[in-house]
Amino acid sequence: MRASASVVSVVGAAAGSQTMNNGRVFITLKPRDQRSASADQLIARWRPQLAKVQGAGRLELPNTNFDTGEPSGPGKYRLDDETHAVLLNDLAKEDFAGASPEVRTELLNFYGDPNAPYATKTKPKEWARVQAELQKLRQAPPASAQVTISALP
Repeated sequence: MRASASVVSVVGAAAGSQTMNNGRVFITLKPRDQRSASADQLIARWRPQLAKVQGAGRLELPNTNFDTGEPSGPGKYRLDDETHAVLLNDLAKEDFAGASPEVRTELLNFYGDPNAPYATKTKPKEWARVQAELQKLRQAPPASAQVTISALP
């Protein structure tokens, strides 16, 4: 982008907090009469390049329990078990149509050991629902993964 004859400057910024992390790129373009393409045309040209940036469109964090600082896993933390069950249930209501490949893998890996001490097992009706939804997930067609990079107004 910096090499483009249409660009004056490129500045990147990253910010984070307990609940949100994000990054932005600010591109200052030359005035319209000094460049051959509109802003929309330039964005369309750069979009494929930006999509190749590792981590673009997603944040990857280790699966660590923020309360204990320990690695998370089945049966180690009741709220983790319950959250996985809620996520599974919410996605099952939509036939897993919105489940990315990464989320599907996470759920199948999390519930991969039937002998793990899941907190959900203490509620037989809820555990039966989890098992039925896992079977539904295994049979659901995979959703395609995509990265969306949008232009700011």
